[in-house]
Amino acid sequence: DPNAANNTGTTTVAGSATADLTLAKIASTPNGTGAGATMSFALVVGNNGPSAASDITVTDVVPAAFPVLSVSGAGLTATFAGQNVQGVAASLASGATATLTIVVSLSNSTSATLSATNLAQVTSTTPDPTPGNNTATSTITIDPRADLRAVIAFPATATVGQTITATVTYVNLGTSTAANVTQSVVIGTTGGSITATGLISLTTSLAPLGTVVYTISFVVPATQVFGTATITSTTADP
Repeated sequence: DPNAANNTGTTTVAGSATADLTLAKIASTPNGTGAGATMSFALVVGNNGPSAASDITVTDVVPAAFPVLSVSGAGLTATFAGQNVQGVAASLASGATATLTIVVSLSNSTSATLSATNLAQVTSTTPDPTPGNNTATSTITIDPRADLRAVIAFPATATVGQTITATVTYVNLGTSTAANVTQSVVIGTTGGSITATGLISLTTSLAPLGTVVYTISFVVPATQVFGTATITSTTADP
């Protein structure tokens, strides 16, 4: 071979970096709880490799049923605007994890149990050979909670034989509608009952922060008068 120098050929190829990212969503209260309570979602990002992942972004548009209170990150920088939550990191090494934690309150203004699903996803500029595990969901139920209160008030002073008016106020301080509401008022004396006018009718429901006011008139007897107002509902009242 007069030219042995060309008897050997070489070439190189650069392998492309890939990173198999995973995302898991862990609810602090998996089965939900009552309206007005708080809970958290932990979004855990993992990198199964084989390469480091660059420009990590975790996004979560949190449903309105879970008003966002705060966010924090471990290995991620966490921010939120309204219900839009984001966590970013410049890179995530193979075998490493990072966590985005979202603290929310539970909202349910109805008198029925609600169910809401929260979906999050993770992306990277590094190609992912198995993108099907880049999303995670959590479905939470929110039971209604009402906080019913009843107040009855008499005038500060009255004279025997005078017609006075008692004011009865019912209010729902809870975050949910109170369903199947029943109300009652008893006005009496140490010696018996009193004939009163303007006795209340029943209200079937009472919205959050809703108020119902009634007035009841009666003639003041010679004995001490007492009044009792009561309100109940089939909606749970903590």
